[in-house]
Amino acid sequence: MMKMLQQMLERLVAPQVTKVKIMDIFLPNFDPDGSIDISEWCQDISTAMNHYELKDYEVRMKVMSLL
Repeated sequence: MMKMLQQMLERLVAPQVTKVKIMDIFLPNFDPDGSIDISEWCQDISTAMNHYELKDYEVRMKVMSLL
């Protein structure tokens, strides 16, 4: 019983790691007629991916909605 309570306490006290959701991240729309060219847009995507430690699948789904 004490061991179970100790484990529960450890879970409560342990720092919570919250991963940022892809829906909460702003990525600019791709606009070929706008001021951002494709290389800058791709760099923004790569930077966000590395900074927020996003998975490839998440980024692909988000980018599809921006095209």
